[in-house]
Amino acid sequence: MNTLAEEWKQEGREEGEQIGAVKNSQEMIIAAFQNRLGVLKPKLAEKIHKIQSIETLHSLFNQIFVVNDKKEFEKLVDEALEEE
Repeated sequence: MNTLAEEWKQEGREEGEQIGAVKNSQEMIIAAFQNRLGVLKPKLAEKIHKIQSIETLHSLFNQIFVVNDKKEFEKLVDEALEEE
């Protein structure tokens, strides 16, 4: 049986891993955007950093490879933020 302190440590580790996964996904989206679509405006980068759902971030990452242009991707980011 775990002590309360051990449970808190485990919860902290899990939360840290989740935060790390979100940050990593956000940075991957930014890098993929720049590689495929060119310069990323700071405002769009801010919007991407506001998204905290790992599932939404993964979906956006995949969409980078099928959108036709920057505006189409930005619209998807805006829609994702509305759902957050």
